[in-house]
Amino acid sequence: MRRIYIAGRISQRAFLQSIRSRIWEAGHEVLSTWIDEGSVAAPLRMAAKKVALRDITQISMADLIILDTTSPLAQDGGGGREFEAGFAFGQ
Repeated sequence: MRRIYIAGRISQRAFLQSIRSRIWEAGHEVLSTWIDEGSVAAPLRMAAKKVALRDITQISMADLIILDTTSPLAQDGGGGREFEAGFAFGQ
């Protein structure tokens, strides 16, 4: 069993939930709790530092990271998934 972190855009959450289900069916653990946050605005209500520390902790615990690059970067910001992949690579 592997511990896996999925990095991607919040707007792709439903698609990534389906990927997570397939990973679970294969007998692996998915650490990405951000996938289950209630709405796109939910992370904005949480303290940014708290969210970042949670995600970095989960990435640090993972044996493998999956980076979804199927959606383009937002014109008005974003890039969290790229940071997460870079952090994982640096581990």
